[in-house]
Amino acid sequence: MTHKIFSIRFSLLLVMVIVLIAGVPCHDVVAGVNSYSSERSSFPLLINGQEYPYRICSVFLLPGEEVSAQVPPDKSDRTYTITASQSFIQTHTTRSWSFKAPLDPGISTVLISEDGTGKTVKINVFVLVPFERVKKGQLNSYLIGEYPLKPFLGRKIYEPPRGFVEVTRENENIYISPHFQLKQFLCKQESSYPKYLVLREKLLLKLELLLEKVNENGIAADSFFVMSGYRTPAYNRAIGNVMYSRHLWGGAADIYIDQEPRDGYMDDLNRDGVINYKDAKVLYDTVHQLSGKNFYIPFIGGLGLYLKTKNHGPYIHVDVRGTQARW
Repeated sequence: MTHKIFSIRFSLLLVMVIVLIAGVPCHDVVAGVNSYSSERSSFPLLINGQEYPYRICSVFLLPGEEVSAQVPPDKSDRTYTITASQSFIQTHTTRSWSFKAPLDPGISTVLISEDGTGKTVKINVFVLVPFERVKKGQLNSYLIGEYPLKPFLGRKIYEPPRGFVEVTRENENIYISPHFQLKQFLCKQESSYPKYLVLREKLLLKLELLLEKVNENGIAADSFFVMSGYRTPAYNRAIGNVMYSRHLWGGAADIYIDQEPRDGYMDDLNRDGVINYKDAKVLYDTVHQLSGKNFYIPFIGGLGLYLKTKNHGPYIHVDVRGTQARW
């Protein structure tokens, strides 16, 4: 038995030496112990024409707004069943449905299941508090501030948001996609509950895609640390950021990987013993290399690389503005 244990240990040591000699980065060596799973759904789902490929997804609707969902037709005869926590389903077939959001802000759940297999996609339906309820820069005593009077370059994406997600102690931990929780996108300003935020579905889909690519590249990460998600205009102004930051419209996130140890700081991704801009560059390059690929077209946006300062470590900015920008 002793000889057997020694043989196993020697074999493992030999493999590690060979890998190091071959020049394989250390994060590739440890990739096999990563428990990450993309949580992709076993069937495709379109919601208002946008593909949602994951087992958990979220949509953000105004009260009474209608939405359509469908499993695209294929050669199979599979059928699907929709189940809703509230009776707001309007029409349905075995592969397509339409439903109307409740009239009161909050969260409802829709499940779409493949008959006979039990495979399910969960849709979190967030009913927004309409923007019109903001009075004198506040929403239920939560400081919002003032959105710019004129959209940047006249673009529609810079008009005031349609509404706000109400975040409470009871719902802030909900997973709004397989690897991201609602609370990760809250504005950093001090306040009591309820809090409010704006979030775009495409940003969640982009972050999930980037996380998947990072893990494919051998860096074990179960989520990104979102250093900054939504920012109210008031907070954005207080920190001296630009007026038209995409953070105000819920379409941007400043992110880094904080996996081992979890210390609120970027990990040493390139394993050179120093945490600096080169580690953020690993993430930057992962995003940049997706540019030009057809599947990435819906997620085109800004990409920025930020150095560490006395207040924070290195990180990158990503957004879904719809046009490419680099800095």
